[in-house]
Amino acid sequence: MRLPWGAKAFIPAHVGRFCIANHPWNEPFKQLAVASRDKKYALLTPKIGEPEDLNHPQKFSGGWTENQDKNFYAGDEMHRLGVNLTGIEEITKMSGKAKIEKQESKRSGGQAPMTISVDANGKSVVFQLNDSTAAQQLFAQLPLHIKVEDYGSNEKIFYPPKKLDTADPPKANAKVGTLAYYAPWGDVVMFYKNFGSATGLYELGHEVSGDENIKVLSGTVGIEKVQ
Repeated sequence: MRLPWGAKAFIPAHVGRFCIANHPWNEPFKQLAVASRDKKYALLTPKIGEPEDLNHPQKFSGGWTENQDKNFYAGDEMHRLGVNLTGIEEITKMSGKAKIEKQESKRSGGQAPMTISVDANGKSVVFQLNDSTAAQQLFAQLPLHIKVEDYGSNEKIFYPPKKLDTADPPKANAKVGTLAYYAPWGDVVMFYKNFGSATGLYELGHEVSGDENIKVLSGTVGIEKVQ
C-alpha cells in the first residue's frame, strides 16, 4: 500500500456499503487496520455520512465495522435473486402492502426469453426482448449487420430491413436501456438517457447488460441472437 509522501491521514473509499466481492464486506477495514499499525498517518474510518474533522482525526476502533446493522450490511448472507427489467423508478414510492405476481411468458415449450446482442467497436449491449409480435419479428430478422445512427441527444437508432407489426407491443415509457420501435419511421431505438413516451413509440425490451455502451455505438453494428 503506497500513500503520497508526507500524507497525514488516510481514508478508504469504495468500501463499507455493499458486498460485491467474495470476501466479507468489512474485510478491507480489517486489513487496513493491520497495515496501518505504527504508521505516521491517521487511518480514518467514519460511518457513511458521518463528518470527519481532519484537524482532529479519530483513531480507528473498528467498532462500527464489526457491529453494523446487518439489515444494511448484509455481507456474505446477501445473494442476488434477479434484476429489474422495468419500473425501477417506482421502487422508492412503494409503501404499505404490495401485490407480487408471477409474470408468465407467452412463449411455449419452456423456451428461453429472446435475448439479443448489439456489438460494435469492441463494445456490447445485451437486450432481453418482450413477447410482443414486433419483438418476435425483429428477432426473426437476425443476424444483422446494419448502420446505427445518432438521433437527438438520448438515443441510437437503426432501421431493420422489414417493418414490425405494432398490434400488440406495449407503449414505451422509455428510460436508460429501453429498446423501442418508432412506428412512424420504422426504426428501432436504443435509449441511453431517459425519454418518456411518444405517439407511435412501442417497447420491444430492456437492456440487461452494457447500457453504458449504447452511447458509444457507431458505424456498422452486428446484431445477433444470444443462445
